[in-house]
Amino acid sequence: MEIKKQQLLYPLTLIALAIYYVIPFLKRYDYWGVRDWDLFATIAAVPVGSILEYGQFPFWNPYMGGGNILFHHPEVAVLSPFFLLYMVFGAVVGLKLQVAICYLIGFWGSFRLFERFGHSRLAALMASVAYFGSVHFALHFAEGHMPFTHFCFLPWFVYFVHRSTERKRDIIMAGFSLALMVLGNGAAIPLLYTLTFSVLLFGLIALQQREIIWVKNLLLATMIGLGVAAVKFLPMTVYLLNNKWEGNPAETIPVGALGKIFFGWNHSLFARNFEGQYWGWHEYGAYLSPILVVLALVAIVYNFRRLRVWLFLILFFLLLGLGDVGSWSPWRILSSLPGFSSTRCTGRAFQFVLLGMAMLGGYGFDHLSQRVFTTSRWLARGLYAALALIIVTNLIFAWPIMNSAFKTRPEPVFRSPVFAHVIDKKPQAYR
Repeated sequence: MEIKKQQLLYPLTLIALAIYYVIPFLKRYDYWGVRDWDLFATIAAVPVGSILEYGQFPFWNPYMGGGNILFHHPEVAVLSPFFLLYMVFGAVVGLKLQVAICYLIGFWGSFRLFERFGHSRLAALMASVAYFGSVHFALHFAEGHMPFTHFCFLPWFVYFVHRSTERKRDIIMAGFSLALMVLGNGAAIPLLYTLTFSVLLFGLIALQQREIIWVKNLLLATMIGLGVAAVKFLPMTVYLLNNKWEGNPAETIPVGALGKIFFGWNHSLFARNFEGQYWGWHEYGAYLSPILVVLALVAIVYNFRRLRVWLFLILFFLLLGLGDVGSWSPWRILSSLPGFSSTRCTGRAFQFVLLGMAMLGGYGFDHLSQRVFTTSRWLARGLYAALALIIVTNLIFAWPIMNSAFKTRPEPVFRSPVFAHVIDKKPQAYR
C-alpha cells in the first residue's frame, strides 16, 4: 500500500500543479480574454459554426481578412481532439479547457523526459516546474497564444525518440506526438522550434556517442508524424509557399535586457522592462531562479564532459533569442532558411534556455543530494528548501500573470443573419 501511495504521489502533484495554473482562467470561465484571445476565439468559433449551423466542412473562413484558409491554417485546430472542446463548450470556454489539459500534458511529459535523462523523481518535479511552469508559458497562455499550448507535446516527442533506441515502437509514439502538434494549433512555431531543438539535441548525442541511430530514429519519427498529419500539413505547406508570412530577420534584443528577462521580478503581461522593447512582455519573459542557475553550475563543474551537450544547447538558444547580432548569429543564419524566414519574436527561443537550465539544475540537485544526505541533516534540509523555493517562486510569479488575462465580462454574441465584411478596430473579430 505504501508503494502505491508513492507511485500516485507525483502524478497527483502534477495534476494539482496543472489545476493551480488554470484556476484564474476557470474561475472566470466565460469572460473575454485580452489581446490574441480575440483572434483565437474567432478561428475556433468559425469552424464550429460551419459544421453545426451550415453542415459544411470548414475549408474556408469568410469572416476574416476578406476570406482566408481555415482547416489547413497552421494555427487552426479543426482536426485536433481539442476541437471537440470548442464544439461542446463553445470557443471561449473550450480554449480555456485546452490550456488546462495542455498544462497537464506538458507537466507530465516534462516529468517523464527529465526522468528519462537520469533525474530522480524529486529533481524531475523541480525541473518540470522550472520549465513548463515558467512565466514564459504563463505569459503566452495569458496573452491568448493558443499555438504555444502545443509545446506540451515537445517533451513527449523528445522522450519517445530517446527511448526508441530501446523500444522501437516508441518511434510511432513520437510520430503521433508530433502529429497532434501539427493537427492542432502548433503547425507553425511549435513544430519549427521542436524540430530545430530535436535535430540539435539528437545530432549532438549522436556525435558524443558516435551512434547514428539517434538521428535515424528522429528522422523516422518526424516522417511518421508529418505523414499522419499530412491531410493538414501538405495543403498548409502549399499555401505557405505561395503566401509567405512576413518575418523579421533584423530583429534584436539588447544584451543588457537579459537581466530583466531571466532574473527580473516584473513579469506582468503588460510590462515594459527595457529600452527598445518592441513586443509585449509575453515575447521576452523567461524567469530563471538564481538557485537553479547555481545547481546547473554544480552539474557542469562535476560532469562537464557528459553534460556539455546541454551547455551547448543553452548557449545556442540564448544567442538565437538575441536575434541578429552579427553575420555569425543563429538568427541571421536560420532566417535565410524556409520556415524561419517567416518567423519573428526572437525571444521565443528562450524557452529552450529554460529547458536546458532545468535539465542541468536537476542534475546538480541529484549530485548534491547524494553527498549531503549522508553527511549533514542540516545541509539536506537546506537543499530541500532550495528545491522548494525554485518551485514556489515559479508558482508565485505565474498566478498574477494568469489572473490578468480575463477582465472583461461576457457580452451576448450571436451570428448575424446578414453576412457583411466590417473594418473595425482590433481586437473585435469575435464579437
